[in-house]
Amino acid sequence: MKNDDYFIDNNKRIKWIDSAKGISIILMIIGHCLLVDNFFRNFIFSFHIPLFFILSGYNLREINSFREFGDSLLKDFKKLFVPSLFIIIVCNIVKFSNFGLLYILKNIFISILWSNGVGTVLFGSFVPISGAFWFLACLFVSKNIVRLIDYCVIKKFRIFVYIFIILFGFIIGNYCWLPFSFDICLASVLFLKIGIIYRKNEKLFQKYSKILIIVFCLIWLICLLNGFYIEFAVRYYPGGIVCVIEAVFGSFTIIYLCKFFEKINFRFFSYIGKYSREILIIHCIEDILFNYSYIIKLIGINLFIILRVTIVLVIVTVIGNLFRIINKSN
Repeated sequence: MKNDDYFIDNNKRIKWIDSAKGISIILMIIGHCLLVDNFFRNFIFSFHIPLFFILSGYNLREINSFREFGDSLLKDFKKLFVPSLFIIIVCNIVKFSNFGLLYILKNIFISILWSNGVGTVLFGSFVPISGAFWFLACLFVSKNIVRLIDYCVIKKFRIFVYIFIILFGFIIGNYCWLPFSFDICLASVLFLKIGIIYRKNEKLFQKYSKILIIVFCLIWLICLLNGFYIEFAVRYYPGGIVCVIEAVFGSFTIIYLCKFFEKINFRFFSYIGKYSREILIIHCIEDILFNYSYIIKLIGINLFIILRVTIVLVIVTVIGNLFRIINKSN
C-alpha cells in the first residue's frame, strides 16, 4: 500500500491543495514581517498553520502493518526532518562561526532538543530559535502519532485517546513547553484528524458547500473582529475552543476558495504551493540570518514585504529549475 500518494507523483498532485499551500506560505512570509496585534497579522495567524496540518491530514493514508509504519516513518524523516536539520546546521554555522565549534554544536543540540519557533528562556537557559524546524518536526511527529493510534488502538476507544492527547497538548503548553515542542505535536493532531475526516466525507461537505462557506466566513470574521487568533510557536490559544473553531473555519474558507481556483483553472498559487517546503526552508534561513530593520526604515514595510516575498519566490524558482535540468540530464 502506498502512503501519502499526493507526494509521490507530480502528475497526481491535487491542484486545490497546492493552491492552499501556496496562499499559506506567502501569507506566512508576510506575517513574519508584521508586528504583533496588527489586524492583517492576526488574520494570517488565525488559520495558516492549522491549514497546513489539515492538508497533511487530508493526504495521510492509513497503515496496515508496522512495516508500512516504518516505511512511512523513513519517508517522512527524509522529507521533513532532514530539511529541518539542514536549516538548523546552516544557520548556526553561519551565525556563530566566530564562537567556535563547541558553541555551534551546543546550539545545534539545544535547537533540536526544544524545536522552538521563537527564541526564549526555558529553565533559566536561553533556547535559540529553530526556524522552520519546529513546524516540520511537529508535522513529522504528529503524522506518525496519528498513524500509530489508528493502527494500534481499537476503533471504539480511539476517540477517547485522541481527546486525551489533544487536550493534554493544548493545556500543558500553557504551563510548560515540552522538549521537541511535543505539546504542539499533540495539539496539532486535532487538525490532522480534521483533514482525515474531511477527506472521508468530502462529497457530503461539497453537497452543502454553499451554506457551509457562508457559515464558515461569518464565524471566522466574528472571531477575527474580536481579536482571536492561534499562534502555535508561542502556545497562544486565546479563548480555547474559540480560536480552534476560528482556525478550522478559516482553513475551510481558504480550501473552498482554492477549489474555486481549480474550477476556473487559476494556477498561480498552485505553482507556488508545489514548492511550499522549499520556500519555507529558504525563508527561515534568511529570516534567522538577516536583520532587515535598516531596509524597512529605508523603503517602508509595504515595499519591503513585496520585495521579500518576490526574492524568496525567485530563489526557489531558480533552484527548482536547476534541479529539473539536472534530473533531465541524468
